[in-house]
Amino acid sequence: MAALHKRATVYFDPDLHRALRLKAAETDTSVSELGNEAVKGTLAEDADDLAAFEERDHEPDLPFEDMPGVGAQTVRPIRLESLIGETQNATKHHIRS
Repeated sequence: MAALHKRATVYFDPDLHRALRLKAAETDTSVSELGNEAVKGTLAEDADDLAAFEERDHEPDLPFEDMPGVGAQTVRPIRLESLIGETQNATKHHIRS
């Protein structure tokens, strides 16, 4: 008779392990059940992502600049001096408050 479950060793961060044990106790489940559900959820998300990529595989590739609302006219350069000035002004305002 084949086993219904396979055994694996997983090493958790101590804080994560503690949180898992608490969650298992609160929900009257085992750490293994929580682990199984988490892995199933992650694999399902991955499968959904891959399916979305496959559905859009036939679409043409577009350069970023050709995207609607994007281009040289919408992208403005930022001067380092203006960022420093804004940061200094915000800091002065915060200190005065």
